[in-house]
Amino acid sequence: MCTLLWSVSCQSGCFKRNEDQINTFYSYNGDDIWYSDEGVGDTFIFIHGFASASYTWRYLANYYKESSRVICIDLQGFGNSAKPEESNYTLEIQADLVRKFIIDKELTNVTLVGHSFGGSVALSSYIFADELSKNRITRMILIDPAAYNQPLPYFISMLRVPVVNQATLELVPTEINSEVVLKELLYNDDLITQEMVDTYSYYLRGNQAQNALKKCAMNMIPSNIEEITSRYSTIDLPTLIIWGEMDSVIPISYGESLDKALLNSQLINIKNCGHMPQEEKPIETINAINKFLAYFS
Repeated sequence: MCTLLWSVSCQSGCFKRNEDQINTFYSYNGDDIWYSDEGVGDTFIFIHGFASASYTWRYLANYYKESSRVICIDLQGFGNSAKPEESNYTLEIQADLVRKFIIDKELTNVTLVGHSFGGSVALSSYIFADELSKNRITRMILIDPAAYNQPLPYFISMLRVPVVNQATLELVPTEINSEVVLKELLYNDDLITQEMVDTYSYYLRGNQAQNALKKCAMNMIPSNIEEITSRYSTIDLPTLIIWGEMDSVIPISYGESLDKALLNSQLINIKNCGHMPQEEKPIETINAINKFLAYFS
């Protein structure tokens, strides 16, 4: 427990490059995709959510790198990855990126960990994988995943409205936008630090980042969403679903539906927690993951 408490108490500085960490780029269709790679052992691939970056995994990454290989990917259009103007930043593109990364890096015994939009990326990565890549994925951990066709939160809905989205992004400082959204995502506003506001606002700056945000928001619900959800009942992969009980962005009822649909899943509720358990309740999140891993080791 002491090691766990020490690991998750680190600030983002712990997530920066060290001697064992690789911060580099993977070429996806000619575009540079940023990822970090550290530790040895069974592989975790961490996939962040909408308007986020690998920074969101700082607590979990620092803990699991001590015993596993931890790879954090910035999806196309987010974080330090390329933001090509011609891309539509669809779920299909992001899932294809993850699958090709697994194959090209010759990864095996992979645990996919996805949060929110990243959870839907993880699900689609597995659902539409061929046997070569599907056999390389052994477990999934989904944290408040966007798994169904649901009403979108206001900060995504706003980005889908022409003129309004541009005015909001251009006229409102990114720090204010970031703080407002973080207050929606976390149940306990007191946990929002200036560092979090500064970091997330940094990734929202610039025309390329804003273009990616708008396009991803416009394509947030894929045209084949019914096909995707219909395939949940075919997934027998050991899957842990973690949900912030007070999530106002994606209510826990969607987690209950996903748990019923999957063949081999477990739903864990994190009390007094919003949409970001990996940041708001990292110790409880790690404890839940450890129990799951011990059972399916």
